Amino acid sequence: MVGGGIPADAVTYNSLIHGFCQHDFLKEATRIFNQMVEQRITPDAVTFSILIDCLCKRRKADDARKIFKLMTQLGKKPNEFTYNSLINGLCLLGRLDDAVELFESMPDRGLECDVASYNVLINGYCKNGAIDNAMGLFQEMHRRGLKPTSVTYNTLIGANCQAGNIRTAKKLYNDMLVCGLSPNLCTYSVLLDGLCKNRKVEEAMELYNSVESTELRSNIEVIGILINGMCRVGMMDQARLMFDEISKKGLVLDIVTYNIMVNGLCKKGMLMEAYELFLKMGNSGCSPDSIMFNILIQGFFRVNEIHKAMELLKEMRSRNLVPNEAVSSTVIHCMLVDEQCRTAVELLPDSLQKDLENFPEKSLQFQAKEALL
Repeated sequence: MVGGGIPADAVTYNSLIHGFCQHDFLKEATRIFNQMVEQRITPDAVTFSILIDCLCKRRKADDARKIFKLMTQLGKKPNEFTYNSLINGLCLLGRLDDAVELFESMPDRGLECDVASYNVLINGYCKNGAIDNAMGLFQEMHRRGLKPTSVTYNTLIGANCQAGNIRTAKKLYNDMLVCGLSPNLCTYSVLLDGLCKNRKVEEAMELYNSVESTELRSNIEVIGILINGMCRVGMMDQARLMFDEISKKGLVLDIVTYNIMVNGLCKKGMLMEAYELFLKMGNSGCSPDSIMFNILIQGFFRVNEIHKAMELLKEMRSRNLVPNEAVSSTVIHCMLVDEQCRTAVELLPDSLQKDLENFPEKSLQFQAKEALL
């Protein structure tokens, strides 16, 4: 553009930098920034804010602070977006004290801590396990007359669910309705997941059935949450019924949902049903992943179906999938005591085979391997 004689201004450069940052091409964005300076086009507040936001999202908060410092030195005033980006970057690194200090300095710089600023810091507190601080900030919003958004509520509902504070999560949900905010798919997902993980599956089902939302009822992730919750508490008939209804609704079963159902069946000792579902999955065009194989192999080992476990392990490796540590450890233990397992060592990942060779004084495991050669 410049080489063709067409002058480029700050808006043009900002657009280029923003485009590169959006696609995570930080090196190219930096190159364009340097070119901008070389062309004697002064970066404005937007330029700096874009770069700061990109650096923070890549967990480079210290580099972002250097840009922030340069920005102020050049007399460019940071705006709320700039501060929020930097606060978020510090929270991502767990540097909450620095984030709070920056948050509290905003009024001194003539900036108002808006709802977005509070949301960023509340999210930072929640992600770092400081839920009491997050709730305190939430109360401060109310005192200042700021109206929390669905983002605020979703963050706090999710964090409280994760911490097992189901009563608080449900109160936040009810407060949200009272304030006239419409819960969205994210709200329902985090609350249903929290209820299920805390073994309140019936409450989760009541909530799910009370919502007249096509988006909610046709979301495969939400259905997976409920099936997983049912499996956790042994409601296998209901879980299987909901699983079977997925296809009837015109939805496509994905590998995650299959893994949830197979895992639930295996944990209840329903190995043949799990294996039949595994075969059905292959016929439906959904390929099993390493998680699926690991679940089934461990399930068959658990009931001493060693031959079937070995068949699955062999098929797993033929697909270039790697068994997890639990499966590998089970195979190593088994090959010491069972003839059927003694050929299985070659099916283990190369890294684990190498670890066996490096055992001090040729351990019993390595001796077992040598016996195969």
